[in-house]
Parts: sequence; structure tokens; C-alpha cells
Amino acid sequence: MWVREAWVENSEFHELTDRELLNAVISDVKQAIAAERRPVVVFDLDSTLFHVAPRTFAILSEWLKTEGPNHAESVQRLSQFAVQDLGYSVKDLWLKAKLDDESGPEGDALRAAKKYWQERFFSHNYLRHDEPMPGAVEFANAVFDAGSSIFYVTGRDTPSQGFGTLEQLAHHGFPTEERRTRVVLKPRRHMDDREYKSGVIRTSVKNHGVLIANFENEPKNLVAMAEAEPKAKHVFVQTVSSESAAPSGSGLYRISGFQSFVR
Repeated sequence: MWVREAWVENSEFHELTDRELLNAVISDVKQAIAAERRPVVVFDLDSTLFHVAPRTFAILSEWLKTEGPNHAESVQRLSQFAVQDLGYSVKDLWLKAKLDDESGPEGDALRAAKKYWQERFFSHNYLRHDEPMPGAVEFANAVFDAGSSIFYVTGRDTPSQGFGTLEQLAHHGFPTEERRTRVVLKPRRHMDDREYKSGVIRTSVKNHGVLIANFENEPKNLVAMAEAEPKAKHVFVQTVSSESAAPSGSGLYRISGFQSFVR
């Protein structure tokens, strides 16, 4: 089992450039249409189609203004952080700022900030801060225009972020036409993402058509989804990911983002 950079180093990826891979997915969709098959492309949302650091930045900025005075020593070190300083988690920011993430006043500040963040990050209200990854809207529309159905398969849950997610996708211009798109959210927040997403591949996606490609930033989810449908292109979007360990993968693809795609 491996985490983050170690997982990448111990996994096997096809050697295609970002542009070559994205164009290959479009080509595979067109070939499936020509063969009278129903192609499906799956996208995760957070840190795959959307850059979520602005959401975390907005929440932590609020925390600094409201609860920050109770943690003066830590706040002084954090007050200069910018959105590009954020990694996957609040803890990552603490480590980058060289703050103690376990004990003492700095550890207390981290626990307070995480609580404040958790109460807001997984809600409708802050999704407006997310920004689409460069090229993501253009690529998703190209996939749709080529004839593919799109499944947005996310770890977000319906009660906390359902309507906000639908508004977010439409606002930014992602395909949302009801007949050929599905927004698949967990019915309950604390369901396991890996089991949930691989289950969607085995059931909903296969019942709808043939999976062409799957884009995901979490290694543990990607490996499980690849096991559920090995014939598809499973693409690791190498942005940020959690500290969850995952078995090494083989026969995978990877991209740094969608910015190289040109219609």
C-alpha cells in the first residue's frame, strides 16, 4: 500500500502526453458511436474537474477573522498564506507553515480550524468558490459533443451538496443535459468512497453503456474503479490527493490537468 508520491512511483502508467490521452478519449468515444455502442465517460468533481482550494481558502479566511484571535501565535504564521499555498487538507497547510499539528497551542489551533472547515466545506453554500480546472469545461463538452454520456461520480453526498453541485455544473458550463448526463452523489455522507464509486461502475455505468474513460484524483478510488471495469482508460488526475493508502496500479493513465486540450 502506498500514499501520494510513493503511489505514483510504484504504479505503472501508459506513456502518453496529456494532449495525446485526451484526444485518444475523444477518438474512443467516436469509435464507440460508429460501432453503435453507448459510450460513457466518468468524471470525479473535487480536484478533478474543480479546483477546490479557493473553497478552503474562503473558509480558513473566515476562521482567521472569527476564531483566529483565540489562537494568536498560530494566526500570525498563517495570516500571509495564499490560495496557492493550500494542499489537500488543513493539516497540509499547518505542515507547510511549520506549525505543530499534534500538540500545544498550534495543535489546538489546527483542531479548531479543522472543525470550522469541516462544518462548511461539505455544504452547498461554499461551492460557489470552486473554480473549474483550466480546460475542464472545454474537454467535458467535447466528450459530450462527440456523443458520449457523462457520469459525474463524486464523493459528495445528496443532502449536503446535491442542489449546490447541480447549480455549480450548470453555472460553469459543464454538460448537464438530462438525457445523457448523470450526477451521481452518495445518499449518505459517510459512505466509503472507494466502495461507492466502484459500485457505480459495476451497476449504473455498465447498465447505461460502455465505459470509455474514468478521471479521478484519488488513487484508492481509481484502483478500485479500474478493477470494476479493466477495459476502460482509468486516468489519474495528478492534482492533490488524500493520505489514504492505495495498492499500486498497473495499466493506468495520468494527466496533470486538462489545459492542453484544444478542440
